[in-house]
Amino acid sequence: EAANGSFLDERRLEPFKGAALHSGVSEVALGTSSRRYTFTFDLAAAAKRSLALYEVLEDPLKLAAARPELGVFMNNLPKDVTEEMVRDFVADCGTVLSVAVPRHRTSQEPRGFAIVMFGTEAAVVSALKLDRDLMGGLEVRVRRRKKDE
Repeated sequence: EAANGSFLDERRLEPFKGAALHSGVSEVALGTSSRRYTFTFDLAAAAKRSLALYEVLEDPLKLAAARPELGVFMNNLPKDVTEEMVRDFVADCGTVLSVAVPRHRTSQEPRGFAIVMFGTEAAVVSALKLDRDLMGGLEVRVRRRKKDE
């Protein structure tokens, strides 16, 4: 939460007083304490980082390049596998940002593997526990995605 609902050191912060949000320094008092915390921020830099993050999240290929550790490589998938089947297989793991099931250039049949990008590290760890589970009668292999995949 921002401003009124922020937490710091497990204590509720009082609302920001005074000046509107701008680059510079802001002070916040904690409850009835006389302690003050000073936060320094650069609004322009924060806006650039937010825009870059938004662009990465909008494009799965950019996300895969920027955060390979949030992906898993799945192989030994059924010949008739679809993105929807893979998405259903990992649905309980967490937020799935993208699923890629590469296809053969000429026949357009699935090549038997997939790359799944998740929103959090916890989702990746959960997906890794699916290693050797069955999909379409085959034992699916799940491992962390390498940077070059």
